[in-house]
Amino acid sequence: MTSGIVLYVDDLALSVAFYHEVLQLAPRWTEAGGAVFDLPDGTNLGLRTEVSALEQLGDELPDPRHANGTPRGELRLDVIGVPAFLARALDFGGRPLAAPAIGLDGRLSASALDLDGHAVVFLELAPEAKPSWFAR
Repeated sequence: MTSGIVLYVDDLALSVAFYHEVLQLAPRWTEAGGAVFDLPDGTNLGLRTEVSALEQLGDELPDPRHANGTPRGELRLDVIGVPAFLARALDFGGRPLAAPAIGLDGRLSASALDLDGHAVVFLELAPEAKPSWFAR
């Protein structure tokens, strides 16, 4: 089984560029309404336009475009080099949430808002669990 998360975005091209730069990964595929990144741990990060999401959700649920810019979710990423990931997020238009600091679990973490207001939290991967492909 493969797990994934989908974030609703306003401008697909800008969001794909943001995550491409932050993650240092190219999307596996992109099409008119969405894109998918294969994360190193096997999880898929999907981006779907708010318009495409609205078409799929139908009329019974609120229009996701009305919530753009408000934190609608949190993406937590185990990485090597929290400061570098945070710097790339800020360099490519993200907004700072929390500077690098040691959390209650003893790991370094930092966070930013992406272009659509989703919280992105970078957590330093524990030393004993660092596969080489998590370093970007």
